[in-house]
Amino acid sequence: MKNALGRIAAVAAVFMGTVVGAGFASGQEIFQFFSRFGGSGLAGIGLSTLILGGLGSLFMQWGWEYKAASHRPLLYTCGPAAGAFADGVLMVCLVIISGMMLAGAGALFKEMGGVWGSGVLCTGLVAYVVLRRRLAGIRGFNLLVIPFLVATGATVACLGLFCLPPPPAGFSGGGWLGPSILYASYNLVLSLPVLVLLHRMEPDPALLRLGGWVGGIGLGIVALLFHLAITRTATNPITLELPLLPLLEVLGPWIKQAYAVILWGELFTTYIANVYGIVQRWGESRGLSYENRLLLVILATVAISRAGFARMIRIFYPLFGGFSLLLLLCLVLKRIVEKYGVNQ
Repeated sequence: MKNALGRIAAVAAVFMGTVVGAGFASGQEIFQFFSRFGGSGLAGIGLSTLILGGLGSLFMQWGWEYKAASHRPLLYTCGPAAGAFADGVLMVCLVIISGMMLAGAGALFKEMGGVWGSGVLCTGLVAYVVLRRRLAGIRGFNLLVIPFLVATGATVACLGLFCLPPPPAGFSGGGWLGPSILYASYNLVLSLPVLVLLHRMEPDPALLRLGGWVGGIGLGIVALLFHLAITRTATNPITLELPLLPLLEVLGPWIKQAYAVILWGELFTTYIANVYGIVQRWGESRGLSYENRLLLVILATVAISRAGFARMIRIFYPLFGGFSLLLLLCLVLKRIVEKYGVNQ
């Protein structure tokens, strides 16, 4: 029993670590999709938790059934043309999200009294150094920081919840249903390349499914804590790139500084994973070495980062959420046809 619980926890931790990125940890995602709706955001968090847990565990099950080596077999169940289109859109999304992570690093440096451009360039340089070691570099950095990041984020949110006064006025109600579905959709699609491979880590499909549900519920709990903390700050989050930092400043400057380091770690882990995926997918085309491809991708994301962190989340996430929702519907309907033999 103890061994099984540990294996379930390992699956849940990977699921959570894949979803919890910089937008989540900064509070920007939580505000855009939940907190700006006030008390109604609680219903949105509940719905997105059910979707994440249910479909996350289902994707893990599919990966086990297909013995998948990548996400492509699942995408191509929707047909060759649709699969190729979805695969291409995912690549574009990875490039844009990588630029978004660099923009978040710049915003973080600026919030802490530094220069925006310095944050972007320093993060890109460190990424180049780490990714020269390829998967070994990614694995080492993630093993070091991801469990600590998730636990510390929850701790900081709890501090805000219990140390600050009740929520101020100024948050609108209603309108939570669509954003909560889009939030779960894009997070699931972005996590798909990881979720379908977890069967290599955990061969028991029952434990995979349980790990998916535990991970989805864990994400919902952390989102709830962040939501309650954000709605207790007196500053209007809609004007901020990083809504949690002013809240943390109320709790004490040392907490804000510590969380800034943690948030940079969240940005960086998401960034290096996306960049590595792009570089590997690009392959050895046109005679470019791995190092040259890596440099070109980093430079491209530096250029994209100039669009700004909060602006890209407001514009890009809902668009990608719409695409993700359509893709999820296609995958789920295809699964229903396969499982229940609708055509028979």
